Amino acid sequence: MIKNNKIYFGFILLLILIIADAALDQNLVVVLLGIAGIALTSYQIRVNEDVRLVIVKNKIRRKYRNQSLKDHFVTFIELSNLSTYSQFYHLKLSDQIVEETYRLLKKIFHSNVFLYAADQLVIIQEFEHKTVINQRLRVNEQMDKLTRLMYQLEHHKFYIDKPDQYYQISITAGTGSIGIRGDYDTIDEMIRLAHFTMLRAKDRGLKYLVATEEIRIIKDDVDIFNQELTDGLRYDEIVPYFLPIIDPKTMTIIGCESLMRWEKSEYRIIEADKFRQVAEEKNLLAVMDQTILRKTFQAYRQWRQDDLIDDNFRIAVNLSLQTLSTVPIQTFVKLAHDYGIEPNNVDIDISEHDLSRATTEDAILRFKEAGFGVSIDAFHTSNEFVKVLSRISVDTIKLDRFILPDGQPDDGEYRFYRMIVKLSKLLGYRVMAKGVEHRTQLALARELNIDYVQGYYITPPLNDMKIRGFLNKYHRSVLA
Repeated sequence: MIKNNKIYFGFILLLILIIADAALDQNLVVVLLGIAGIALTSYQIRVNEDVRLVIVKNKIRRKYRNQSLKDHFVTFIELSNLSTYSQFYHLKLSDQIVEETYRLLKKIFHSNVFLYAADQLVIIQEFEHKTVINQRLRVNEQMDKLTRLMYQLEHHKFYIDKPDQYYQISITAGTGSIGIRGDYDTIDEMIRLAHFTMLRAKDRGLKYLVATEEIRIIKDDVDIFNQELTDGLRYDEIVPYFLPIIDPKTMTIIGCESLMRWEKSEYRIIEADKFRQVAEEKNLLAVMDQTILRKTFQAYRQWRQDDLIDDNFRIAVNLSLQTLSTVPIQTFVKLAHDYGIEPNNVDIDISEHDLSRATTEDAILRFKEAGFGVSIDAFHTSNEFVKVLSRISVDTIKLDRFILPDGQPDDGEYRFYRMIVKLSKLLGYRVMAKGVEHRTQLALARELNIDYVQGYYITPPLNDMKIRGFLNKYHRSVLA
């Protein structure tokens, strides 16, 4: 009842704010659209945008509604180290830094700077050179202004609590303008382009980036891809592929890992890494994870009915942080029960990238309490998992393929790998070696007493039809 009251209160608050915001502009159409939007949102039982963000977007649209934007460009700034301050200092520190950053930018850009989200700001500027000889001049002008702004912000000292203690910010930024073709001719489109450019800077490990025609073309392709991904989910093209898990000592199949794939238009298979970020930004990952889980359990039940697997056959499923944060554990328990699968035959596979989040640790505890196994990809990008393992128990440590030697290991590689395996076993965990691609790696796994292996040396991931053939051929037998 409390949750429902909060939802209704949120709807009412959002309605009041939109009407008040529109009334200031004396725009009856906006008021009516706001009311209609609230009704639709209530029907869907979901608020898609933060209240403040809705107000800010409306404010920006009104300000630049009747202005020509051909001589303007947008800078999208994200303060990238605020979570560190919140985590290791105190929660309110990041809010204080954002507010002071906003005040600092207001002094420079006056009413042309907007606090866009919790850690993001938008600045709208005019080009100094109104006569454009070529696009390179405008790219250079944006780059020059962005460089000076970044220097000023990142060297600014934020004194919050004590006069002798200050903080500094790290920033990622991108810019966007109409461009040569003039495709981005509304302020919303320019902001989205600047945001996309900022994300491209992140991907490249850069502090900032200016939108060029190349980036605009890439964004257009991504926008098309976004729509196609939504259609792919609607048309049931998101499916599991299965990678067998092998006992290297007996070379028998003890389970399978379920991997998300997009069978795009029945002729192209796309790995999840290629569309995961897009799915996350569109809030589709949780839906996709549940789709894969349902199809995986459905396949598992059919394999058992057809006597292709034993009762102790294990299935591993990958779950995103979005799923761990939003989907109740009862959903997974019920789904396993509906398909007659014991939770202790299911391993929940969690990425090392997500281990630093408190919600991930809470999810691990809940899954363990419900009887599920938990496996973690380790030594992939950091040693964060060591900190987690000191606080919470998992079942399987999965060693990424990048630490497997490509050929015969030298003494240093061998000692390093043996140390990792011994440490994991000393802590009581099963060990899986991922990415076994040739006989030398398989022999090393056997020599070091690794529990499970998987990789292309045995087979690539297989769809449901092909994995059934694989299980039929090798179930209760030894792989060659």
